[in-house]
Amino acid sequence: SEFVIQIPAMFFLKGSKFLGKNFSLLNGEKTMIDFACKKFDLEEIVKCSLGLSKSEFRILKFLIANDNRYMTEELSDRLGLDKSTIQRGVKKLHQKGLVVRGQINQSKGGYVFYYRIKEKDQIRHIIIDIVEGWTKGVKREILNW
Repeated sequence: SEFVIQIPAMFFLKGSKFLGKNFSLLNGEKTMIDFACKKFDLEEIVKCSLGLSKSEFRILKFLIANDNRYMTEELSDRLGLDKSTIQRGVKKLHQKGLVVRGQINQSKGGYVFYYRIKEKDQIRHIIIDIVEGWTKGVKREILNW
């Protein structure tokens, strides 16, 4: 029977720098992962496994590289993205458990949200769980082939 795998072959992470301290999103290196006749860009694997758009991934990379808290306006200025794009992006990253949202109460009333990255190890484990789930599905399909 024929089956289609919709996620790139991501089970190659175990031997990569991704699991070590030199995570490519942190140091700007491009990590390519070899598998048979193909090479996979680690950033594409991360983006795909988390289901992120290009702008969401840019926000995630920025927050990882700049471990601080940022309001949407600051992120918009730093990344050169529209404020509404940032707001949608941080909302999705928060829903996926990749960023933490905090609140600053204003002295004149009201509040603003700020966002910061979760612990990098927590993000790694989220991605590894996704990759391992995908790997089990591929293995099951191969065994049923």
